Amino acid sequence: GKDGDDIISKKSLEVVKDVISLLKQHSREEGLFRRSGRQILRQQILQSLKKGEKLQVPNSPDTAKECAAALQLYLAQLKSPVIPTRVQQLLLADNPGITAHTIARDALGIIRQDVMGRHSELLVDLLGLLNHLLLCSPASERTELQAPTLVSTFLPVFFNLASDDVTKWRQVAARLNELVMEAPKHLYKMKNSCATDLELSSETNAFVRLRELSLFYPIVRLVENNRNNCTLISNLGKRELWLVRCVDRWLEDFTLLS
Repeated sequence: GKDGDDIISKKSLEVVKDVISLLKQHSREEGLFRRSGRQILRQQILQSLKKGEKLQVPNSPDTAKECAAALQLYLAQLKSPVIPTRVQQLLLADNPGITAHTIARDALGIIRQDVMGRHSELLVDLLGLLNHLLLCSPASERTELQAPTLVSTFLPVFFNLASDDVTKWRQVAARLNELVMEAPKHLYKMKNSCATDLELSSETNAFVRLRELSLFYPIVRLVENNRNNCTLISNLGKRELWLVRCVDRWLEDFTLLS
């Protein structure tokens, strides 16, 4: 609906907030988005999200990993896309010569204009989670994966990807990463109206510093760590294979949990 409330019930949104809070508590956990394999726990969390029932799970690293997986599955199954169709189209379009920064700012403008109600609260909270994870994940995770790869775990969740889109996932991930990084500057009015937590003032400088580490900015910015630079370049092919495995994993999960 136009008020944005039909995407998620009030109770389910509260469970999403609880999951986000738990994930933030474990943001420094190695491999937060590499599941621990506890499928029964994952399904229990997924059902809590669907029914809007309070989480009854232990606060542990394994639980956090399954919360991350269940949250992604839940979001991908919502009847309306979390990222509005107009924004998806903008982020997926070729737009040669236009920087990821410019495209992300335009996308955030559409979000501020078009997204309302619980939909806006959900989206702002999710962007806040991704902001937090990009800032607080272990250095080893950032060195190995880099920020856009963390964000790219949400590509099957946020986008209705066609086969042609998968081939340009790096470009889309770079734009989504920029959107996440820019969100605190552009969605603060939504934050105030929704009473959500994007942690604006304390993290502004950290956002700027983290941007300098992004794989998708000019590679010269990684000159301070030549060894990691070479590792990142040599692993680009592996990342493409990783994304294919990620999509395959979604298909497997939907089959098991549908």
